[in-house]
Amino acid sequence: MTRLAIVIALCVLVIPPAAADVNSGETTESPLPARYARKFSLNEPMYFSVGWRESANARFQLSFRYRFVGADGGAAGDALAAHLYFGYTQTSLWDIGSESAPFRDTSYRPSLFFFRSDLGRHWLGARRCGIQAGLEHESNGRSAEASRSVNTVFVRPLLAWGETRGYVWTLAPKFWLYVGDLSDNPDIADYRGWAEVLLKVEKQDSWGFSVIGRKGSRRAYGSIEIHASYPLDRLFSGRFDSYLHVQYFAGWGESLLDYDRKRASQVRIGLMLVR
Repeated sequence: MTRLAIVIALCVLVIPPAAADVNSGETTESPLPARYARKFSLNEPMYFSVGWRESANARFQLSFRYRFVGADGGAAGDALAAHLYFGYTQTSLWDIGSESAPFRDTSYRPSLFFFRSDLGRHWLGARRCGIQAGLEHESNGRSAEASRSVNTVFVRPLLAWGETRGYVWTLAPKFWLYVGDLSDNPDIADYRGWAEVLLKVEKQDSWGFSVIGRKGSRRAYGSIEIHASYPLDRLFSGRFDSYLHVQYFAGWGESLLDYDRKRASQVRIGLMLVR
């Protein structure tokens, strides 16, 4: 029950506050000043999905970002500080079918990065071109032989094609260099390599699909991860602000603990809060 309470508390903290009353400077249902609440926004997808591999298991992810200067989504300035963010993403694998339902592994990823969603360029005919670059730490918070940690310097260009009201295609390759101590996982580049490719296509009120592919630097190591989502408010009458979620993973290193291990491929079904 304690772990479940922690998960619920994290969800409450990450879900954006109620709409702001601009005139009063406060939200209508939250004591947070609106200027503070608007600094938080969504970062990576958030979901909770369940599957079966030897026993029932779940994978869930929480993610947000915080803009240091100005409100996220507001008018973008040209100064570097106006586009600096702190990001945090947590991904957990939970063996819910095992005795005492332990967490198998959790990846904690704080980051500090520069991000502009639109540089005003139209490379390769894209409607929008952006950039994200910074520092990221990833660890599983464990000790001794189960400890894993890695630090990277990364850059991710973003290119988007399509109309806002139709299907939008997004290509976002991510490139990184490992920095600092890798003693917990010295050969991690063999399995993760130095890059991944994200390809996403989605329509605001319809299907969304994304594929993330990685290739290790040696042999046939690598992985593929696929997400499919559909808005539940299209399936049920009334407003239901989440998505039906189907996830597939195959390859090496679904968790940081198992970065050098290939387990059976996995399909999970659940809810996606943000895609």
